[in-house]
Amino acid sequence: MRHRHLRRSSSFQSAGFLGTSTWASNPMSMRCVLLAFAVLGVALILQGCGGPPDFVYDECASKLTYILANSTVDGVADAQSACKSTFVALTQQQLCVARQMTTIQRARSNLMQEPVRQCGEFVMAEVCSKNSECGGKAENLKPTTAFNAVASFFSHKSQSILDNYAQKLKENIQLITQQHYDEKFNSRLVPQIVRNQCTLTMETKVDDVRLTQPPVSAMTIGCNNQAATAGHVVGSAWYTACVSAGTEAIIAALSLWKKNFITQCTAGTLDAVCPKGSACAIETSTADPTALTTTANTWVLTKYDPAEAQALITLSNMATGWIFSGPSRLFEVNGFKVTTTHFATGGVYFAAGFTIIGLGAFFLARRRMQATREVRVMADIDDLAEELAVELE
Repeated sequence: MRHRHLRRSSSFQSAGFLGTSTWASNPMSMRCVLLAFAVLGVALILQGCGGPPDFVYDECASKLTYILANSTVDGVADAQSACKSTFVALTQQQLCVARQMTTIQRARSNLMQEPVRQCGEFVMAEVCSKNSECGGKAENLKPTTAFNAVASFFSHKSQSILDNYAQKLKENIQLITQQHYDEKFNSRLVPQIVRNQCTLTMETKVDDVRLTQPPVSAMTIGCNNQAATAGHVVGSAWYTACVSAGTEAIIAALSLWKKNFITQCTAGTLDAVCPKGSACAIETSTADPTALTTTANTWVLTKYDPAEAQALITLSNMATGWIFSGPSRLFEVNGFKVTTTHFATGGVYFAAGFTIIGLGAFFLARRRMQATREVRVMADIDDLAEELAVELE
């Protein structure tokens, strides 16, 4: 079989692999191509346990490679067309075209397996059936007989194989190009002007005291009742720690809600101004600044009131679900070690309202993270949120 491949090397060099002229001037590339198909042949052989012998699959792959090398199926035109139809911004189109060979190689993956398999099955059915000289046993198949059958298969099937290969290659190229577009779209940068406008407009609406005072009052009453039940005096260190830890939890929850609201605002603004298929969908820096600020401002004014109403309900439910116990070490308030042991349905309320991480999960995560060290109540909220995100991944 090695000699049969070598005899065809001149045909490869003159035609160019899959119509790409660069292969003809690069012997190393040619050896890599032949090696790749040799590996493919081995893979097919391993998968074909009990089927055609190794040399049949090898001959089928060799013949198919030769046919494809002399055809016009190379995928370059399809890759360029996919880039232009998928990406709108000229720069993105150029970047897409620059990586077209990578796209084509991914699109070609496994496309040869099916016709090679069909070729092998044809050989066995044609010249190695139970009633043939081979008797249905692969080890009895003569190479000359098998090679003639392979030639017969491709003499009748070449055009249909090429047509099917070209269609599947085109579909795969389009699919891979679209996936590449989606990856860029999903990771696009948020212009700072959008984040700033969302933040500034929200700050004109939010009133921290009005949002936290009712739940803090409810939580204080809860601490009073828990103190009485546990035999602690109102005003004691235990009661003070309960109120302090609960207040800090409510403040942390409100901070997380604000951040989530701003994130939703930036996403909503970009979806409106730079949707998929637009010129700024990926290159958000090219978006109209006036359109971005106007849309962000409108988004906040439209969404804030219902969001705030839900936040009030969520914080209230959190406060009434606050159950406190002092022995474990999570917080340190005025030198007294305190912790939370339960946070009734806080996470459920937040998930339903604004997809904010439940504070119950927050404190349970912190307990695991801080088994050997203490954490003060007045820790920076941003750091707590970041550590929580890592813990819950």
